Amino acid sequence: MKKLLILTLCVLSQILSAQTRQLAPGHPDRSGKTDLKSGFATPPKGYGEVPFYWWMGDTLTKEHLTYHLDQMAAKKVTSLQVNYAHSDKGGVSYGLTFPSKPALFTEEWWELFGWFMDEAKKRNMTVSLSDYTLGVGQGSYVDDALKENPGLTGAELKFESDTIRDKYEKTCHEQLLSLYAYRLGTDGKIIENSGIDLSKKVTGNKIEWQSPEGDWIVTQVYSATKTPSLDPMHPLSGKSYVKHFFQRFEDRFLEQSKGGLNFFFSDELNFNLHGYIWNAIFRDEFKKRKGYDIMPYLTGLFTDIGSTTPKIRLDYNDVMVSLSEENFFIPVYKWHEDRNLIYGCDHGGRGKDVSEFGDYFRTQRWNQAPGCDQPNLGKDIIKNKVASSIAHLYQRPRVWLEGFHSSNWDTNTANLTDATFANFVMGQNLLSLHGFYYSTMGGWWEWAPPCNHTHMPYWEEMGPFLECTERLSYILSQGYHRADVAILYPVEAVVAGYDNTAVQKAFSLGEYLYKEGIDFDFMDYESLAKASIKNGKINISGEEFRVLIIPSMKAIRHSSLEKALRFKQNGGIVINLGELPEATEKKGLNDPEVRSILNKLFGPDSRNAFIANENKEVLDIIDTNLTRDFRILSQHPQKDTPYIMHRKLGNKDLYAVYNVPSGSECFFRATGGLELWDPWTGKTKEITASKVTPEGTVIRMPLEKQDLHLFVFDPAKKVVIANPDQEKVVNTILLDGEWSFDLKPSLNNKFGDFHWPATDELLGAYIYKARYNQASSETKDWQSPSFDDSEWRNQTFTYGTKFMILEAVPELSEKELLSHLPYQSNRIIIDNKGYSWKPYDFSWRWGVENDYGHQGWHGLKATMHDEFIRMGKLEKEFRETIRVEDPSGNKNYYLYSNVLAPEAGNYQLVFGELKPAKVYINGRASNPSAPTVPLNKGTNEIVLHYDTFGVTYCVIRKAGDTPRIVKETIAEKPLAMNFRGDLSLLPFDVKRTEEPTYGQYRFTSAPGLQKLEFSAFGETKVWANGSLCDLTVKERRLDGLTRYEATVTNPSRRISTIAISIKEPWGNAGGAAIDGPIRQTCGDGLISAGDWTQIEGLSTYSGGAWYRKNIRLEKRSGDKIYLNLGQVISTAEVWVNKQKVGLKLTPPWRFDITEYVKDGDNRIEILLYNTAANYYLSVPTMYRGSTKAGLLGTASIEIVR
Repeated sequence: MKKLLILTLCVLSQILSAQTRQLAPGHPDRSGKTDLKSGFATPPKGYGEVPFYWWMGDTLTKEHLTYHLDQMAAKKVTSLQVNYAHSDKGGVSYGLTFPSKPALFTEEWWELFGWFMDEAKKRNMTVSLSDYTLGVGQGSYVDDALKENPGLTGAELKFESDTIRDKYEKTCHEQLLSLYAYRLGTDGKIIENSGIDLSKKVTGNKIEWQSPEGDWIVTQVYSATKTPSLDPMHPLSGKSYVKHFFQRFEDRFLEQSKGGLNFFFSDELNFNLHGYIWNAIFRDEFKKRKGYDIMPYLTGLFTDIGSTTPKIRLDYNDVMVSLSEENFFIPVYKWHEDRNLIYGCDHGGRGKDVSEFGDYFRTQRWNQAPGCDQPNLGKDIIKNKVASSIAHLYQRPRVWLEGFHSSNWDTNTANLTDATFANFVMGQNLLSLHGFYYSTMGGWWEWAPPCNHTHMPYWEEMGPFLECTERLSYILSQGYHRADVAILYPVEAVVAGYDNTAVQKAFSLGEYLYKEGIDFDFMDYESLAKASIKNGKINISGEEFRVLIIPSMKAIRHSSLEKALRFKQNGGIVINLGELPEATEKKGLNDPEVRSILNKLFGPDSRNAFIANENKEVLDIIDTNLTRDFRILSQHPQKDTPYIMHRKLGNKDLYAVYNVPSGSECFFRATGGLELWDPWTGKTKEITASKVTPEGTVIRMPLEKQDLHLFVFDPAKKVVIANPDQEKVVNTILLDGEWSFDLKPSLNNKFGDFHWPATDELLGAYIYKARYNQASSETKDWQSPSFDDSEWRNQTFTYGTKFMILEAVPELSEKELLSHLPYQSNRIIIDNKGYSWKPYDFSWRWGVENDYGHQGWHGLKATMHDEFIRMGKLEKEFRETIRVEDPSGNKNYYLYSNVLAPEAGNYQLVFGELKPAKVYINGRASNPSAPTVPLNKGTNEIVLHYDTFGVTYCVIRKAGDTPRIVKETIAEKPLAMNFRGDLSLLPFDVKRTEEPTYGQYRFTSAPGLQKLEFSAFGETKVWANGSLCDLTVKERRLDGLTRYEATVTNPSRRISTIAISIKEPWGNAGGAAIDGPIRQTCGDGLISAGDWTQIEGLSTYSGGAWYRKNIRLEKRSGDKIYLNLGQVISTAEVWVNKQKVGLKLTPPWRFDITEYVKDGDNRIEILLYNTAANYYLSVPTMYRGSTKAGLLGTASIEIVR
């Protein structure tokens, strides 16, 4: 009785413990007893997005962090996972972590993190820190653990062999573990059981041995310590890992961390160990677990020693993985589990490297949220299925989606939603959008962009998306996954030493079946071994499988073969794709018992076990022997992958279906009352089915292919059978012509994310370049809108012609050079080939346009280089732009310019690391190494000759003078060259005299232009549509830079032609005369539908815009009226007669406006937001993408009845 009471109490304790875990944030209910409709409508805590929050770019301040916390809380974000990025210099796993302010793990940082956690907690959010960039050899917590306990350092097994005849002498390796000789057959292979242990013949680390007759191979296996590395098999590895990372947060914030920490993430875990690993306990542990000594068989890990080779490799791998699990992975998992925290991962192979960590499946089950990334809006079926299968088979609460790094700044809400929906239906259910940047620092700080949050112009409209994904995260986590097919995860074939065929077969089949509408899970051998077999199904962790597929696994666990046979005998379907197994861990090759099992499985009398050679055969076998769980019945061929998931929610069946066109007839192997659940609103409604069969239900898809269908079947109810009436468009009214147009800026520059230094503004429409012409005098008529400026060149502001360059030419004699300077002859003939002087432009702030030099991994890193002289062929690489030798092979470069000296005297020429071969001052050669050169008062001609390609600089200042920086330019650092604003420098100009020149600039504005604001050097005039603007000087700087405000005297609602004339001061010709972008202030304008990027004044505008139009409609009873916007980038919010109709983030851009319109006059208003790609036309990012924006085609009103 006492034992019964204790047992009862234990069971009750486990039930209560399970209930506690279910109540923990983000943990699902498997029982099906929860009110799922209520949870779906308003999900409990823990299902919202967990963005990667990159604490990089700018100094961390409480003001800035508070702004972000408020923004995230307003969008129901669950947790913020702080991340740090790495440089491309130093480190082992990556480059070293970029330094932050305050520095990571300093007292100041801990204080800030504690404050941040408290503030997040107030807003119902948790926080965590990713371990990305902080691992082995990265100068962080793992290195601290290794320093504290050097014994944690790992070792790799190494192999060396010599083929010999007769006498053998050699010095053996230190830490020698095995020294064996094997006789070789005539085929050059080791003869089985011929091994001779030579270890006893080693004297003083040397071996001398006389081999018997014939050919022999002598093998050494030894242990080599790898520094730095972390040994996951060490008994203290996991505990130390926890102590030096996770536990530090709890120790620092004992009370705060309760409810303040969650969603830790392990990113690309790397022990810096590869292949076979070894430590002091391995041999004894192997003996305990396998019953024999591994030492005589170590050679078999590296080369075939006979039929036992697969067994040796499988046994070794099993012990290595078991020790790694027990000593590293489980302690880390348990630390989180004990605290009801969710720990996720995205590791190197993402499940495609099946033997990563020895066994990816086994080791990654020790995460509460196994996961993977999906870069570039990817939809990788295999990565998703490995992660979700681990979660399904080991009842882990969540599946972590890291999406979608490197998808570019043009990532719009439609393709973001598409990628999220597809990945969720494939098994993911915890969303971490990769991009949430603390700072983009004037647009010049990136890490595999985009930022999907506050740095996107459509951020204000992202609420519905994040609420939608929160509901999906919730509902797709509840209950149990259902799939008919289990594909064995083919680790054994790989670790046993066979080629990659099994992996290729498994993954190819998985992709093929899924694209045919058949869902599946990968299954590891341990899950199969633990599973029960009943009624022709494999039952494990609430999952049920009717089909087991063995994918060309020449090596397999013996238990898997035995379970496959039991499954077959119980009525299950077993399919072997490709070659049959031939080896197990029991005896290796040539095992009669294996042959016997295979004969019983696939022998001539086999009924429900099959051998297939191609994926199509597998599909045919499944269709012949099984009613599919889901099938598209429509006859037309499916071009796109249908995404399908089935979950069992108590007694109900949930099917998630995506990317299937509206009207398609689909079969579901489920019956009962039918409801459609809407993840965008949280609402549910009963719907009808087309028909019910003995096997299931047929539904005509009611929504568009861009919509995610959530069907819920309730067997306790009956479905209504009906075929909905088909609507027909009876009249289409085109909304052509012009729309009223009004900008609604949304990019907040309060913290300098877009223009640096920061300005307290929402970034409106700016002009960054214009068509340019240089005139010797003020001319007439060019200000007119009708003037043809097509021959003028485009000039980006701040960039001007400072030199003329003769590039990649044969070496010139002094006479040839000085007689062919640009003002004498623009072209020079050498060896019958012509070479021309070309303008060489650069900006004292930004350097050479689009040649940003070294930056680092994954985009710009707010780095400016002083080397504004850049010679050679420009090549763009992933981390930098570089200059390489010109294809012609010519390495000589000549630069011509003039400087204006305020007085005669000696001046310094300061060069970069690359110095010119020759310098000519006023037609005379000068020694480049001379400390000073004499200059005349006024203009002085300078010619630089470089005899190689490369990057450098040359500046000139009076001897003894030191830099004198204009104070206003100091705030521009680090986004400015060190020469920026230095009044001590003599400016360069290609002019030879001080005669004035006039810069003429033309561009077309945004619609409804009222005012321009800009800074310029020199006397300035501005015209709009040929009329002179009122020009006001707002500020004048010490260096002569003047801030102007130009008011349009006769504003037009349409685009205006703007003309600006500037009397160019010395050294500020071209774009250099206008020091930065021109800000436009616009009122109500007029615009036609189309890509607004084609309008110069809007081309770089990222933000919102209102399109408004009045239309007269006749409203008839019974008609439905739709507004069809055609194509939009990126979001559309529609208002009719001052009432909000709705917001769409995805196509089709069709709104039901029936209840909002009236008979007669109607006011239609559309608020559109584009992407950040347009803004990034002003920044030399490699991640810009497409810049299409706005209402791209003609909208229409559709009358439907």
